Amino acid sequence: MIRRVNLSKEPDAWGLSAPHIEASRKESQGDWSIDFVKTRVTSGAFDLFVYDDDGVKASAVVAYGDFGTGKIARVIALGGSGGVVDSLLSKFEQCFRDLGCKRMAFSSLRNGWNRKLKSHGWRETHVVFEKEL
Repeated sequence: MIRRVNLSKEPDAWGLSAPHIEASRKESQGDWSIDFVKTRVTSGAFDLFVYDDDGVKASAVVAYGDFGTGKIARVIALGGSGGVVDSLLSKFEQCFRDLGCKRMAFSSLRNGWNRKLKSHGWRETHVVFEKEL
């Protein structure tokens, strides 16, 4: 079951999710720190979701936006153990539909996700280039 976690009611959930989130950050070369994400989740700016099947098997951190075309769930980080993430995509999609989202997007993914997502009906909408200043 995928569910949204309220850290003020379930403080131990962060300790179970943090390894998934940190692994996602390392693989994606994310430009955020695990402490930053925890602060944003604790403040309510980001949501933490877990896939809980006799223990937390996957975790996602999500920010929402609406640019006039409907609510979008922007997945900041998604990670899990035992190769479950790929099989959970449709469950996460349904979870966000149920929350009123019209679209779902991923940020800071490593290139290996392109094939996986395209095979599930996803399309690439833009590419980001970055340069250190």
